[in-house]
Amino acid sequence: MNQTSAPADPQAKFKEEAAKRAVQFVQSGMRVGLGTGSTAIFATRRIAELLKTGELGNIVAPSSNERSFL
Repeated sequence: MNQTSAPADPQAKFKEEAAKRAVQFVQSGMRVGLGTGSTAIFATRRIAELLKTGELGNIVAPSSNERSFL
């Protein structure tokens, strides 16, 4: 699946925006519950991007689902 392709879920854009907004509150050193819903995937991807760029660090993110494992 291509991550840049248009999602099949008509609500996906709203979910993605909600996730991005929520991630704005995440700070380095936090413990973050990732969740398992479709919105959590967008948040997980955004957190991963911020970790890769160094904008976030030292995040502990326990996961209850393989799909949201960082």
